[in-house]
Amino acid sequence: MQNPEERPESVFARRMREVRDERAVSQASLAAVMAADGGPRLDSTAITRMERGSRAVRLDEAVAVARALDVPLDSLLRPETPLGEQLTRATKDVEDADRRHLLATAERAGAVDRFRRLRQMCAHGVSPDELVSLGELGVLNGRSYSLDELAEKETAVKARRGGREADGGEHQQEA
Repeated sequence: MQNPEERPESVFARRMREVRDERAVSQASLAAVMAADGGPRLDSTAITRMERGSRAVRLDEAVAVARALDVPLDSLLRPETPLGEQLTRATKDVEDADRRHLLATAERAGAVDRFRRLRQMCAHGVSPDELVSLGELGVLNGRSYSLDELAEKETAVKARRGGREADGGEHQQEA
């Protein structure tokens, strides 16, 4: 006869709680993430009962729990996670968080830079229409420009637009 502590449902309940606690996810948050991912809609009391083993866990719920906790389903069915594996996973989590932080920092710096340039342009009398036309043509994307450079770009944009309109007019006259 199998030890009750080693039965798959007991292992799943214990591992579910361990992983949830490791990731500092509340029972209510777990339930919300499961529902948001299209999984079963459970409340925190159902999660509590699942972790205590007083409620059976359906297969779709087990899959949703694993997905919400971002772990393979089979990791919730193995009795113990070796310390080395836990360390590897924690290291990967830190590296992933660092990577996301660096990307977010760079994205924020770009947004702040764009904001400052646009604010400076507005302060020097560049009209919102001119800002839109420069932005639509990709002139402002990813680079800082002095006001003189922006004026040159604006002149070039207007010349290109004028040339297109002139070309369009000639084609219309030929037809």
